[in-house]
This record gives sequence, structure tokens and C-alpha cells, in this order.
Amino acid sequence: MIDAIGIIIGVDMYDEVTSSALVFSVKTDNIGTSAANQFTIQTSGAGYAYDISTSDGQTINGNIGNKTITFPTAGTYDIEITGLFPQFYYNNSGDKAKLLDIKIFGIYGIGSTDQAFAFYGCINMIISATDIGHFENVTNFEKCWQGCNALTSLPLIDTSSGTNFNSAWRLCRGLLSFPLLNTSQGTTFTFTWAEDSKLTSFPLIDTSNADDFSNAWENCSGLTSFPLINTAKATNIGSSWQGCNALTSFPLIDTNNVTNFITAWYKCSSLTSFPLISVSKAAIFNSAWQNCSSLTSFPLIDMSLVTNISSAWQNCSSLTSFPLLDTSNNISCNSTWRGCVNLLSFPAIDTGKVITFTNAWYDCKKLTSLPLLNMDKSTSFNGTWRGCLELSDFPSNSFDGCVTNSYPNAFLITNLSEQSIDGILVSIDTSGTINGSFAQSGGSVPSAIGITAKNNLISKGWTIITT
Repeated sequence: MIDAIGIIIGVDMYDEVTSSALVFSVKTDNIGTSAANQFTIQTSGAGYAYDISTSDGQTINGNIGNKTITFPTAGTYDIEITGLFPQFYYNNSGDKAKLLDIKIFGIYGIGSTDQAFAFYGCINMIISATDIGHFENVTNFEKCWQGCNALTSLPLIDTSSGTNFNSAWRLCRGLLSFPLLNTSQGTTFTFTWAEDSKLTSFPLIDTSNADDFSNAWENCSGLTSFPLINTAKATNIGSSWQGCNALTSFPLIDTNNVTNFITAWYKCSSLTSFPLISVSKAAIFNSAWQNCSSLTSFPLIDMSLVTNISSAWQNCSSLTSFPLLDTSNNISCNSTWRGCVNLLSFPAIDTGKVITFTNAWYDCKKLTSLPLLNMDKSTSFNGTWRGCLELSDFPSNSFDGCVTNSYPNAFLITNLSEQSIDGILVSIDTSGTINGSFAQSGGSVPSAIGITAKNNLISKGWTIITT
């Protein structure tokens, strides 16, 4: 409460304190590096010239850096700071757990351009202050509030100059909401809200200058929706929404400049559909939608510039079909559709540049057939069709031009017809490779045609296992 002449009334520490003071409370016997009846004010760099008053009646003037205050007994005390105090600097160390509450920001932050690591690790701190301090010139908020688990809300501080928000509110697991801060100058939002698991919604903040969103909302497991933020300048959204397992839908964000989609929506297990995003730059999609187990369909995204789709749809267990994507520049199909247990059919995508198919369709239990794909450049078929329990129809001549001799576990636990296993063995024999390994189990045994090809391969140094 403020009276007519600007005096704050009703603060725990005094009947009256000036409105310019920084006021906060501490609990001295919480774990820390100072004694159980002490509290250390931790600072960083220059620019400090401050006086201290405490609720037990102490006055300590002329401080220019760290200061340890000794109280008569262990307990909870209020501390008032006046003068120049640009920044706390706890950096996950010292008496971080003793800081309980920022009651009034007051003079805090005047002249500061850097609040990096200020309250990092202050696990018991809340902010009951209704004023906003002096953050208006701060450009660097890296890890400023990381690990402040007790925070449930934030005041509408002035972050209009901020460019680096790396991990700023990461691991604030108590946050129930987030204010509409001015982040219009922000360029880096890596891990900014990662692990803030109690957030159920997110405001439409201004991210028009941001280029890096990697891990920004990773494991925000309470988010059920997400706004259409401005990602026009974004180049990196790797792991941005990884583990947001309550998201049921996702907006059509601008991804025209993004080159890194690695694990972007990994474990978004409640997503049932996905928008037709644009991919205009050479990009990598490793594990981008891995474990999106509720996706029932996938759009015809232009992936003509994509170079890596390893594990991209792994364990998308509700997909029953897959679109004819342009994968003409992709070089890796490691585990790409592994665990797509309800996939019933598969299109003749362009795999002419792919160099490895390790575990590509592993455990696609309901696939009964596959089209003829160009796999000539592959160096490994280890486990590629393993566990495809109903796979009976496999195209002949699939391996005629293949350079690899690595087929270990390729067709284990399948249901290949006699014609299919014959065609596979003949095709591998035709390729002319030597000293390789091949394994098949389940389905039919080879006919005389297949046995001849098998014996030819064995004579070339191959180890061959068939049903």
C-alpha cells in the first residue's frame, strides 16, 4: 500500500520503507555455504554501491560487492538494499536456497545490461513484488531464473531490450502461467521454458527476430495448445516441443528458413494430426515426429531438400498409411518407420541416394508387401524388415545393383513367400558381392531356385541363414 507521499505501508520489515528500496526475505538455516545464521548477498562485476538494512535492526553501509550478513540466530529475515545494485549473481551456487521472496524490486537492475545467472538455482524463491524493477536495458537473460522451482508466476517486467533468453526460465517447474512479456528483440530462445511442466498454455509473445528455438519448450508436458508464434527467421527448432505430450494440435508455423528439425516434436504423443509446413531449405529431420503415437495421418510435405529422415516417424504407431513424399535427397533411413505397427501399405518413395536402411521398417507388423525401391547405394540392411510379421510379398530384383554385403537380421521374423525369399537370394547373388551375411526366419523355405542362389553365395564367403 502506498500513501499520499509515496511511502510504502505494511511491508513485513518496517512500518515504512522507501519505494526505491530492494526488499527481499531470506531463511538463513536453509542449505547454503554460509553459516546457519548468515546470508551472503552474491554479486558479479562492478557497478555496486549499496547500503543494507535488516529487519533485526542492522545497518551495513558502503558495500561494493559480496556481503555476508550475520544474524543473532537462525531464522527468516527481511533485507532492504538502497543505492546501486545492478544484479544478484547466485549462478546455482552459494546461498541460492536461502533466498525466499523478492518483495519489492525497487532499485534492482538500474544500469544493468546483463542478468545472466542472477537467480539461477534459487529453488525456494518466489516473487511477490508487484513492481517491475529495472530490466529495461538488459540484453542478456541467460539462465536468469533457471531452476526457480517455487515460482508460480512472474510480474510483467520490461524485457524489451532482451536478445538472449537462453534457459531464462528453464526448470521453473512451479510456473502456472507466463506473462505476455516484450520479447521483440529476442534472437535466442534455446531451452527458455524447458521442463516448465505446469504451464498449460502459452501467450502469443513477439518472436519476430528469433532464429534459434532449440529445446525452447522441451518437456512442457502440461501444454495442451500452442499459439501461432512468428518463426519467420527461425533456422533451428530442434527439440523445440520435444516431450510436449499433452499437445493435441499444432499451428501452421513458418518454417521456410528452418534447417534443423531434429526431434522437434519427439514424444508429442497426443498429436493426432500435423499441418502442411513448408520446407524451403536443406534440412534434417532425425526423430522429428518419433513417438508421436497418436498421429493417424501425415501431410504431403515437400521434403525434396531434406537430407536425413532417420527415426523421423519411429513408433508413430497409429499411422496406417504413408504419403508419397519427395525424398530424393535423403541419405539415411535408419529406423525411419520402425515401430509403425499399424502401417498397412507403403509408397514407392525415391530412395536412390540412401546409404543406410538399418532397422528402417523394423516391427512394422502389419505390412504385407513393399514396392520396388532403389536401394543400390545402401551400405547396411541390418534389421531392416525384422519383425514385419505379415510381410509376405517382397519385390524381386531389389538388390541386383546393391554394393553392400550386410544383411544381418534383415528378414528375421517375417512371413516371406517362397517366391519372395527365392527372389531375394537370387537378387543378392546377382549383385556379385562377397563375404556377406544374411538372415531370414519365419515364412517359407527357399525352393530349389533359392537354394541354388544360397549355395552360390556361400561359395562366395557368405553366411546365410534361412527358414
